[in-house]
Amino acid sequence: MILKKIADFIWGDWLVALILITGLRYTFILRGIQFRKFKYILKKTFFEKKEKTDKNKITSIQALTAALGSCIGNGNIVGVVTAVMFGGPGALFWMWVAACIGMAVKYGEISFGMTYREKNENGEYNGGPMYYISKGLNMKSLGILYAALLLIQNSGGTLIQGNVIKDIFHDFLNFTPIMTSVTAGLFVGFVIIGGFKRLVRTMDKLVPFMTCFYFVVGFLIIGMNAERIPELFKLIFTSAFGINQAVAGALGFSVKQGLRYGISRGIYSNEAGEGTAAIFYSKVTEDDCKDHGLYGIMEVFIDTMIVCTISGLVSLLYMDYSQTTTPTQVMINSFESIHYSFKYFLGLSMVLFGMTSILGQWVLGKESFKYIVDQFITGKDFSKYYNMVFLTILCLAPHFSFKTVWYIQDIALGLLILPNLFALNRLGKQIKLED
Repeated sequence: MILKKIADFIWGDWLVALILITGLRYTFILRGIQFRKFKYILKKTFFEKKEKTDKNKITSIQALTAALGSCIGNGNIVGVVTAVMFGGPGALFWMWVAACIGMAVKYGEISFGMTYREKNENGEYNGGPMYYISKGLNMKSLGILYAALLLIQNSGGTLIQGNVIKDIFHDFLNFTPIMTSVTAGLFVGFVIIGGFKRLVRTMDKLVPFMTCFYFVVGFLIIGMNAERIPELFKLIFTSAFGINQAVAGALGFSVKQGLRYGISRGIYSNEAGEGTAAIFYSKVTEDDCKDHGLYGIMEVFIDTMIVCTISGLVSLLYMDYSQTTTPTQVMINSFESIHYSFKYFLGLSMVLFGMTSILGQWVLGKESFKYIVDQFITGKDFSKYYNMVFLTILCLAPHFSFKTVWYIQDIALGLLILPNLFALNRLGKQIKLED
């Protein structure tokens, strides 16, 4: 399949090495900020009393939930399953590695997003990689290219989320693809008509609920299989380094495959390296902005080290590599093995994850579309045309196979991160270090 060959070429050794080197460089420059500041940001995120703020202002916590809504989607469930299906159990280990160093990268992305953001004619802030590439590197053309690639990548992400929702609606409600298109289109259309502020309020309510909901059910399944967990971790680590020859030989997995799928799915899930979090945080209007980058660290931790780990362990508990099935069905089987009712918990979680992720994709796509238009035509608002295109892509999503949408996304993601990694490495010396 031509799409698979292109995706495999893009995600070759060279790109994996570039990602790891960039992550390690930022970890060194920031003196391991993701580790030494972790206790502080954990306390600030979950245990600090939140003061009431002007409802017209966008806070750091709201930016965090909006960014998490974009990150925490079915990439955390189905994406993790595809990683262990195609890369073996060791892919989960490399996902953790990518997350640990990716925390420092995301800190840098958000910091540059705040430094180079701009205020528009409505008094709202716009920012992101296209701004710090254009202004920080004085490379306007590369900024436009990034925005165009982000527009394409978000289309791929929307295809994935819509495709997974189609599987859930079909399995649980016997919906046809057309029925799924109409249902998803109506819900998303209602939210995006209200603009970014309505989206933030929607994310603020849905993201904490859906994340905690998935945590509870996932931990319950893991707890009921507690005696198998030590052996499962052993399998993950031995597979990651090719030590477990029984798995690697019999199933054809290699260290290279584990790296490729672990890192690519990890980045798709937590978006560290994409630069997209900078777009959300750049819109914050509260007075105290100094902890933005630290919230990005927490974002990666929640997304990958918790949600993806739960998905990976749950899927591996009941993974049967001898059978060919869809990633969605793997997770349904895992949840249903505990009790038939658990599959409905999974279904609800996946629909919520998919919908919030789609809303996040809309924000990112709209920002990239607006940036491109503004470079050539000023004073015109073409957002309604973007909304029509976005909803059309969402409605088409249920009509593709899961392999096709994942290969499209792999290609788009691999191309997207290249200009961002280039900018991060050029701007690295400008990063402001927190004490």
